[in-house]
Amino acid sequence: MSTLDLYWPSAAQVDQCIRTEAETVDDAVLLAVHEPGPLRVRAANASAEETATESDLLNELMRPADDGSAVVVAITGDSGVGKSHMVRWLHAQLQRHPARERLVIVLVPKTASLRQVVERILEPLEGEHYAQLKAELSRVVETLRPDEAKQLLATSLAIELDRLHQQDMAALRGGGRSDDRALRAHAEHARGLSHLLRDPVVNENWLYPVLMRIVTRTLHGGSEADTGELRRFTPQDLQVPEAWDPTQATRAANVYLQKLQSDEGAALPLATELLQEALDPALRTVFRFSEALGQRSIEEIVDDIRRHLLEQDRELVLLIEDFAALAGIQQPLLNLIIAESDHQGKRI
Repeated sequence: MSTLDLYWPSAAQVDQCIRTEAETVDDAVLLAVHEPGPLRVRAANASAEETATESDLLNELMRPADDGSAVVVAITGDSGVGKSHMVRWLHAQLQRHPARERLVIVLVPKTASLRQVVERILEPLEGEHYAQLKAELSRVVETLRPDEAKQLLATSLAIELDRLHQQDMAALRGGGRSDDRALRAHAEHARGLSHLLRDPVVNENWLYPVLMRIVTRTLHGGSEADTGELRRFTPQDLQVPEAWDPTQATRAANVYLQKLQSDEGAALPLATELLQEALDPALRTVFRFSEALGQRSIEEIVDDIRRHLLEQDRELVLLIEDFAALAGIQQPLLNLIIAESDHQGKRI
């Protein structure tokens, strides 16, 4: 080994010094290295696509919502095509937009933990009361241990799946949908997944790393290299491990496992969608948001933000790199994003 080798940086040290992701650098550097790419645009209720430019994307985001509707722009595409980069590009452009003084811009990076997401959304609110809310939110999250959160998540998911099963059965019995095969399958999988999550052997010997992965990313966030799938359930999560011993599980769990494995796992996508549907409300329970926010819901808090900004004649712009980062507050936030801002000609 030469003397120079003693001072030569390791690969990890090089990665710390040289940023390979444009999204992690200053806006000026991002804009300097940015190369325009091809875009295709499609209206929400249309099937035809048209060619568009990045200027078209920015103009669509900033169009006036004079009809009382919200402006919602979804950037979609395969993994690695540059969706996060495009969100960061929009953020950089908005910083120098002519309407910048009226905008309250909240960027939610894909690396953010759930606490950081909520704190960023609460940022426009001022005053001692909201400072206390932020402090209480931090306290609740910081005192939650990952292992404890994992157990709470399993229980909360099972409870939410029970609710979905009861909801589906009520629709089948009293809603004139007794012949709805898709709804019946939805109900059966909700009940089966609940059995799995309540089985201590399945939970500890199989689902433990899956639940811990989601809890850890939600508690602590992720890295730029992480994909959104680490915060979601995937069909692979429900693949029975090779070393699995079914004799230790309950009969109800084994019956459902056989259903999942039949037809070469054809039911796995539906089961995964159900778990994902239950994840959002389950995480709200795990993180005790109602308690942390003074017995108020996320909807009420964000509605306060809207009213606060209305008084100041300002607009809230949410830029979200990965919707998976919002797991736990997805539905409440969506409800408020699409809520009307004008009612009978009056701004609300």
